[in-house]
Amino acid sequence: MRRGEFGACVTTALTAAACALTLAATARPAPARPNLVIQGYYPDQVPSWSSDSRRIAFVRGAIDLAWLAVIDRGAGQPRRVAAGRSWLLWSPDGSRMAILNGLTVWLANGDGSQPKRVGNGSSADWSPDGRLLALDLGGRLHVVKRDGSGLRRLPIDVPTCPTCRSAEGHPAWSPNGHTLAFVHEEAEPATKGSAAVWVADVDGQNLRRLSETFNAEDPEWSPDGTKVAYLLYDGFSDYSYLHVIDADGSHDRRYRLTGNFSWAPRGNLLAYDSLGRKHVYIVRAGRAGVVGLKAGASPSWAPDGRRLTFQRRGLVYIADAVGRGQRRLVRGTRPSWSANGRLIAYAGTKCGPHQGIHLINPAGTQRRRVTNFCFIVGSPANDRIRGTVGNDRIIAAAGNDRIWVRDDRRDVVNCGAGLDRVIADRLDRLTGCEDVER
Repeated sequence: MRRGEFGACVTTALTAAACALTLAATARPAPARPNLVIQGYYPDQVPSWSSDSRRIAFVRGAIDLAWLAVIDRGAGQPRRVAAGRSWLLWSPDGSRMAILNGLTVWLANGDGSQPKRVGNGSSADWSPDGRLLALDLGGRLHVVKRDGSGLRRLPIDVPTCPTCRSAEGHPAWSPNGHTLAFVHEEAEPATKGSAAVWVADVDGQNLRRLSETFNAEDPEWSPDGTKVAYLLYDGFSDYSYLHVIDADGSHDRRYRLTGNFSWAPRGNLLAYDSLGRKHVYIVRAGRAGVVGLKAGASPSWAPDGRRLTFQRRGLVYIADAVGRGQRRLVRGTRPSWSANGRLIAYAGTKCGPHQGIHLINPAGTQRRRVTNFCFIVGSPANDRIRGTVGNDRIIAAAGNDRIWVRDDRRDVVNCGAGLDRVIADRLDRLTGCEDVER
């Protein structure tokens, strides 16, 4: 899992701390907009399940003009929880979420409601029991309770040269909840500096450097706590090499260039996609051999660790844990497995350009769409409804609505009750609309 990707300003722990004063003051989760219906106008992508399998978070819109939304598994209207480049971390029970928006950390309920600002930071991780959130604030490691109270700095102090700038970030809890892996970066004046993975107990004891000192980032513990995977920036390109090291600092093994990796929920298998060859690889941590799934990207493990899904040329595939039995599941991208293992969410298209979030079971049946339907339905409130670039069917409900469907396509609009204003093309078929501009 990658944490803390929020734009060009955030590249390391030091730069994140430096940027926080200028960017975080303006970064805040956008409030819910129940009277704004924009189904289909922007593509929905990158679905991610809550830990209780009740909700799905997804990105709506282009990457730089996106907003983060949450929807119940049973569909309904999405709730907008953050605007701009954001990252969401569900608590282990799914009842709370941490929102990293710009360079600001927020805590909210599992549906995105009642957000509370914690502070300026760029990375975070929930403790295994979900009681605490570890995060970096101002380049130092802190913890806060799940309700946003009790913020305190951890007594973790890495020895640093007297003239060096330093910062810590990318915290990752060990499975037993006693230890944190994190990235410590330091730089002499007028230098870029270097970063290494360190580990320490939460009380500051047993502090030690784990990786070589170069440009390490994104440590992640194996489920059994015996190993740590991390990325090591090569210093010459925009890519990083995947490394897996024993928790005592021995047997550091390097794998291919990648930007994304994930541990299987059980055992010591790890999947990653190679940036160079665009393949998905499965590796048994600590061993040299890898299993390649040929062309592919975005691997997602089943909760029992026995299967995984991945995308290949616009199609979602499923295979067993070592890559055997590959079969095509559905047309789509960015598959994500629910925590209970019963459903897979993915981004798919239907009815032309309407890209939405779909659900399907691992057998490849019972497919259904939960966002960006082929028709757009308003709410009883005063809605602002914007059609897509395709042929839309819009059903407005009660309320005084504003509807935009001027796109040189033939759309069908049923305005319903209320005083509605429609901006449309001459090709469009309108019913029950009081104020029309063509």
